[in-house]
Amino acid sequence: QLIDSLSELPEQIKRYKVTINKNKKELIYIHEASNQKGISSLLEDLSALGISYNDIKTKESSLEEIFVGLVKRGLT
Repeated sequence: QLIDSLSELPEQIKRYKVTINKNKKELIYIHEASNQKGISSLLEDLSALGISYNDIKTKESSLEEIFVGLVKRGLT
């Protein structure tokens, strides 16, 4: 959760495949377990760009959620 809203994502942050929510104050980043430095690199880049945040929420997907997501992707 960002302290100040962003009108658009800086180019340096786009490489993380981050999305921004409708209110422009929350970045959504899906971390892959195989990429061990992904989140720390993202946070370093946010800091270097002067983008401040006041909260980080994490959620770990269950195997069921992953399976359902894969099945849905296969149907479209």
